[in-house]
Amino acid sequence: MKLLSEIKWNDVKYNFKNSMKNEVKEEFEFEIDPEIIKFYEESFKYKRERQKERKKKLSKNELKPMTGEQLNLFTQESSTNAPLEMVGKEREEELKLMYGDKAKVIQYLETTLQMIHDKNYDIYLPKYWPSFPLRIKFN
Repeated sequence: MKLLSEIKWNDVKYNFKNSMKNEVKEEFEFEIDPEIIKFYEESFKYKRERQKERKKKLSKNELKPMTGEQLNLFTQESSTNAPLEMVGKEREEELKLMYGDKAKVIQYLETTLQMIHDKNYDIYLPKYWPSFPLRIKFN
C-alpha cells in the first residue's frame, strides 16, 4: 500500500466526466490541498504505529481465557478468625435510622431474601454470564 506522499500530487488536476442517458457531459476540476494530504499521511502513519503496538502487547501478554470463577470479583475469602465487632450491630443501627420502629421487620425480610438467593445459588450453581461490549470487533 502506498503512502499518500509517495504518490505525486503536486500540480495535478483531476477531470471527472459524468455521462447521463441524454449524453450531457460535465467536467469537475479540483486541486487537493497539501495540508489535507499531510493530515491524511500523518493519520495513516499513526494508525500503523497503533496497530504495531497492539500486536506487540497481544504477543507479550498472550491473553488466556478466564473462567467465571476467576472473573467473579464478589467472592469472599473464608476466615476462621473470630469477628472483631458484634456482627450486624452497625447494620441494625443503620436500619433503625432509616425505618424507625419497623427496622426489625425490614431486616427480617432482607435476610430471608438473601437466604433464598444463597440457597438457590448453592443448588443450581449458576455459571458466570459474560458481558460483551456493544461494538464487537473480530480482528
